[in-house]
Amino acid sequence: MSRRARRNIARTAALALVAVSLLLTGSATSAAADGPAATLSAKGWWSQLPVAPPNASKGQLVVQGNPADKSGTAYSAVRYTVDASHTVQSLTLKVGTNGDQGGATAVLLACQTGSAWTPADGGPISAAPKVTSKCINGQRATDGNSWTFAIGSLQLDTVVDVAIVPGADA
Repeated sequence: MSRRARRNIARTAALALVAVSLLLTGSATSAAADGPAATLSAKGWWSQLPVAPPNASKGQLVVQGNPADKSGTAYSAVRYTVDASHTVQSLTLKVGTNGDQGGATAVLLACQTGSAWTPADGGPISAAPKVTSKCINGQRATDGNSWTFAIGSLQLDTVVDVAIVPGADA
């Protein structure tokens, strides 16, 4: 398969992502009794299309590439508030049933958001958060059931605010 064909397949990947989780590290003095280290405060996804992909359920996140548009057709964002004594190490997203449409050729990025945003479930792309150029490549699990992003460098103070966007095969 040619490099261009792999890139186009990667760009057309459609993923329904569920069960967002963060891996956190904290200081030795933090205690479990202090409460959760991170709280999901917002999530959403936005699309250029008027309807959700058939494999996406309400409450899931959607990322969908488009060879004709480097921004893709749909992307998602999550915002976590993090306890001041903790630093985020990674973000793991589980893939929903039939969500791994791009398979091993898909490319996903976690990028800092560059604007305020309001949660949405299939909102118009015009309302989606802007995405900065500070991005981390995602790592797809060998079984295709999850993606992990080493987003420690994307945390700002006590907030992790990232968009999950389709990427291009280098």
